[in-house]
Amino acid sequence: MSTINFDQLTKAEQRVAVAKDVLLQLKKKNYIAKKGAYVEVKKGRRSLPVKDNIDKTVCKVCALGSCLLSIAKFKNTITFNDAERGLSSWDSTDPSKRLLTSIFTRKQINLMENAFEGVVYFMHEPFTGTDKKADRFYDQYDKDNQRLIAIMENIIKNLGTFKP
Repeated sequence: MSTINFDQLTKAEQRVAVAKDVLLQLKKKNYIAKKGAYVEVKKGRRSLPVKDNIDKTVCKVCALGSCLLSIAKFKNTITFNDAERGLSSWDSTDPSKRLLTSIFTRKQINLMENAFEGVVYFMHEPFTGTDKKADRFYDQYDKDNQRLIAIMENIIKNLGTFKP
């Protein structure tokens, strides 16, 4: 459980806290970076709340899935089932989408998606195509783990904004 009061942080500070937590979870091997995964529970009970069980669960995640789980760790009690279902039910009522968009803008989400996956297909909202800088960012890293670490370090370096 976190000792910071996440809700009292600015949105930019929240994004930095999430990026730092993603890096921590990768280091602890609770997250395994995997292109196309969103959230796939590899080890752990899917019915448990993310907030209280992140350290007892191993998940394959993409950039957005890792952010979602780390946001949930700080501010919500969605279950791992909810997180896994988020991709398929991605509509305005979905708790996963509400959590992710509570601190990240659609533009930031699309840029992270593009930089991690090499394409933008996640938001299922007006498609704006890929971003050339995000495409180049993607091309710099052969391994999913390296790419996810680089995205999170970029968010931290840029005080809460991903700038490919």
